[in-house]
Amino acid sequence: MKLLCAAVFVCLLLVPLAVNAGEWVDTDKTNCKIWNQAPAPNQTISWSGNCLSGYASGSGTAICYENGKEIARYEGQVKSGKFQGKGTFVFANGDKYAGDFAGGKFHGKGTLALANGAKYAGDFADGSFHGKGTFSLANGDMYAGDFVASKPHGKGIMTTANGNKYEGNFADGTFHGKGTFTCGNGKQFTGNFDNGKPVGFTIQCD
Repeated sequence: MKLLCAAVFVCLLLVPLAVNAGEWVDTDKTNCKIWNQAPAPNQTISWSGNCLSGYASGSGTAICYENGKEIARYEGQVKSGKFQGKGTFVFANGDKYAGDFAGGKFHGKGTLALANGAKYAGDFADGSFHGKGTFSLANGDMYAGDFVASKPHGKGIMTTANGNKYEGNFADGTFHGKGTFTCGNGKQFTGNFDNGKPVGFTIQCD
């Protein structure tokens, strides 16, 4: 069960929009800047839409190139040079986010689908999973419930492909507080958990 929690934490490491400081950069249009959340050397950005007061604005497509090769593409709304409103962001490796943006980051309702089969659908805040959401792995493991700063935190249900299930409280990505663990064979254990470990009882599914 801990492997699923770890996958949630690692997931956003694949999304530069959520972690870098960012900077203003020129596009291929004269006097038309756009916000690059993950700047790096040898990058250029093209913009298909309009420019207003020196910044990309309105609907359009922004394509980021590194050494002349496309590495990311955004299609949607831009306001004062930053992604704002509805949009889709696709990475060259196949990772894709579709949903709401604010200030150049994932913010609001959206779906993040990774090329490895992992998927998150739900609430985002400032580039992180935050609020209600569902995170699933390609192997069938899944968590549905509350997130804070991209970690399960609050009430939730975590299930694994082998049929095991935990329903209850989470804190900082682990079972914490009152919860019920149900084995794939139907055996059930209810009690308190501390940092992922049962308190005063042992879970034995066999």
